[in-house]
Amino acid sequence: MIMKRILTFVLVIVAGLSVAVAQRSNHFTVDLNFNKSIKGDDGYEQKQLDFWGIAVTGGYRFYLVKGLYVTPEVTLYYENHRHEHTYVYINGKPGVSYTDADERNRTSEAGIGLGGMLGCNLICSDIHSIDIFTGPYFDCSFVQKDDLINHPSCKWRFGAAFTFSRIYIKGAFDLSLTNLMDNIGESNSFTVGIGYHF
Repeated sequence: MIMKRILTFVLVIVAGLSVAVAQRSNHFTVDLNFNKSIKGDDGYEQKQLDFWGIAVTGGYRFYLVKGLYVTPEVTLYYENHRHEHTYVYINGKPGVSYTDADERNRTSEAGIGLGGMLGCNLICSDIHSIDIFTGPYFDCSFVQKDDLINHPSCKWRFGAAFTFSRIYIKGAFDLSLTNLMDNIGESNSFTVGIGYHF
């Protein structure tokens, strides 16, 4: 009798979860994003580089099972970097410093990014849904005006999105996994964007 009640309870929970996740078909997505660094300090004299940027991302969502998907993404981005109070050391000795008075205190870069997001799509109603996603993101510049930051970088992304019909608004946090140099860390950043499900 107790086993029958437990089994009934488990079946009710599973049925509830199957209703809670959205059943969607594979499709393309595209979004426009704004990203901004989260300023930090590495504990020494150097601070992480501050930047803002814009990006266009296109992806294709593959559903593995109901509600669970993988999205390979390609991003074209532009970033504007600020070097205020960032010091470069070469072989342990002071090298170049950038300040507000330095004409090179800002540099820009443009490049391409590749990502792979694993996500879960939860349905709220017939036209509303919520996505939770995470995965790696790799970028590399192809137009760079400063050798200091001219290198590939890798980040881990955590995010969520709210969809109304086919339009979605998303927010994400990028955890940096690489450094510019031994004593200069690459900033973590956050992203907000708006996109469309095709």
